[in-house]
Amino acid sequence: IPVKTARQMGADIVVVVDVGYRPSEANIWNPLDVSFQSLQIAINALRSEQLLNADLVITPRIREQDVSRENANKLISEGERAASEVMGVLLAKLKTR
Repeated sequence: IPVKTARQMGADIVVVVDVGYRPSEANIWNPLDVSFQSLQIAINALRSEQLLNADLVITPRIREQDVSRENANKLISEGERAASEVMGVLLAKLKTR
């Protein structure tokens, strides 16, 4: 989530849609899963730091298992739901700029 880069490029308001993988949701079955989990924990630490600097974070409730072409409509609907929850906050931020 390149919040810092967006700010350096001149963004006044940075809105992040956080669809990051959550290591706490993982099923660990083998050594490869452990390696992947370790990498994701490090990535999530960096993600968390970036999220602190965003003006607004939209977090759709999705799980890794949901991410597939067959679930596209479900994922789109969830993104729309999450965005509508914070639309008032976004509009208020835009009015103050």
